[in-house]
Amino acid sequence: MHWLQRLWREDQAQATTEYILLLAVIVGLVVTLVKKLVQPVFKRLLQVLTSNIESKFFGGDLHTFRVHR
Repeated sequence: MHWLQRLWREDQAQATTEYILLLAVIVGLVVTLVKKLVQPVFKRLLQVLTSNIESKFFGGDLHTFRVHR
């Protein structure tokens, strides 16, 4: 009977480990997918914001700063 209890505990630990590994793989895939889908959106948003800031504050060219006398 003792060996049966030990076998039960080992199987339960193995199942828990398998679920943890499965969850880790799923989370990794979701993070990779979200990164691939969201990164272009944020990149475009940053370009638009940068362009708007350049046009509002620097007249469209960030690299030349006009000095008014």
